Amino acid sequence: MSIVFISDFGYFKDGKPNNNFKKNKLEECSLTELVNNIKLKFNEEKDILLCGGDNFYQNGIIFNNKNEYEKKYNHYFKSLIGKKNKIYGLLGNHDYRGNIKYQINNDKLFNIPNMYYCINYENIDIYMIDTILLDAKNSTELNQVYNQYFKPLTKEEINSETKSENLDLLLIKEKYDKSNPKWLENLLFGNPNNIQTENLFKENDLKYDKICKLRLDMLTWLDRELTKSNLNNKKIIVCGHYNILTFGMYKSLNYYSLSALFLLPLFVKHNVKLYISGHDHGTQLHEINNQYIYDLINDFKGPVREIKILNTIIPNNLEIIKNSIDYKLYNVVSGACIDNYEKNKYEPEHTEYEKSIN
Repeated sequence: MSIVFISDFGYFKDGKPNNNFKKNKLEECSLTELVNNIKLKFNEEKDILLCGGDNFYQNGIIFNNKNEYEKKYNHYFKSLIGKKNKIYGLLGNHDYRGNIKYQINNDKLFNIPNMYYCINYENIDIYMIDTILLDAKNSTELNQVYNQYFKPLTKEEINSETKSENLDLLLIKEKYDKSNPKWLENLLFGNPNNIQTENLFKENDLKYDKICKLRLDMLTWLDRELTKSNLNNKKIIVCGHYNILTFGMYKSLNYYSLSALFLLPLFVKHNVKLYISGHDHGTQLHEINNQYIYDLINDFKGPVREIKILNTIIPNNLEIIKNSIDYKLYNVVSGACIDNYEKNKYEPEHTEYEKSIN
């Protein structure tokens, strides 16, 4: 059995592409080559394909392009779908620019039953989570997330002087503590050192208040389901679009990583050893343990990177990892299957965890 992960691949649109990427004909040629390369080893009866977000560039699916994108998706991926359609997806930031409802429960595309869900595959539980909900990068993304879930604010709400509870909770300085029954809430709202969290939403506190509750719902669900996976002795893979750590073109965002802030404590608590993401356009593989971050194989290969970067991002997480002597997390970044497809055409060495799955 094999699990295949692709991300940032959705160049289906005719017309002028983004200047940062190849011309449209070359993009379509590479998309064809990508699918053909997957087909060489893909067994539609046993294997599954995971789509890691940014499934439809540049602005997701809207009513006006829905039929076109569905036809083009099937044109390229029909040969992989088979009778059981073992292709599963999650949402990326470009998908949120459109209407994500057109990708959820759409039988003409891959399987996305919900914004976040679990795939029970053999002896593995694969968690497909919504990191755009978790980690909106700016006020534009905040509004995009809000508009997908909620109706526009009323004039009364906008003019309300009621202060958001969650902004008060941002000032809580209580450290992460698993013995505290409200540790997840404290983690979600209690990091005053996180610059992004404090500054990004001051003018959008009502929207942020609602989004925080949705985040808490997802994190509570993930905590509960990971507990079940542990009890059932399942191997665990978590997939999201945004990175918890990257040394590619988005490395500056490491210092504002809400994905790392929220997910690393859960990963340590439930001994999650593999996180796969896209978004950053390159191929990276890191091993994070209680002392170091190792670059194992990637486009940005360099010296061993000390885990002190996590101390800058989220001090409490460094403490969590340091207290977990035997813990290892393999962090895979595999984004932009198209615009750098040629330079990524190599077989990476298998990690210890990948070998254990196989």
